[in-house]
Amino acid sequence: MEVHRNSPPGLLRAYGVFVGELEAQMRSLKGSLSRDKGVDSACLSELSSALHRIKGGAGFFGLNHIATHAATLEELLLKPLEDVQRNLDRIQQTLKELEGCVEEIPSGAELEEKRRA
Repeated sequence: MEVHRNSPPGLLRAYGVFVGELEAQMRSLKGSLSRDKGVDSACLSELSSALHRIKGGAGFFGLNHIATHAATLEELLLKPLEDVQRNLDRIQQTLKELEGCVEEIPSGAELEEKRRA
C-alpha cells in the first residue's frame, strides 16, 4: 500500500508514526554498528529484530527500496558472529544506503500538509 497525500487520514497518521520510529531505529542501528564498538550475539539479535520491523513496515507502506535494504542487512546480521565481523564494511555500506533512502521519504507531516493544500 503506497502512502500519498490522498491517503486516508488514519493511514497518514500510521505512516507518520512509522517514519518517526524509523528515524529513531536508524540512529540506534548506526550507533550499534559503528566501527569502534564491538558487536556480540545479543546485539546482533536485537539489530536483526529492528531490521525485521523496518522491513515489514516499509513493505506495508510501499517503501520497497527501504524494505530491500533492511532485508539485506537483516540477512547479513543473522549470520554467525565471525561472518558479521568479517563483513562489517559491507554492512556499514548497506546501512549508509538505507540511511539515504530513509532521508528521501517524506514525513507524515509533509504528506498531511500536501493533503491540505
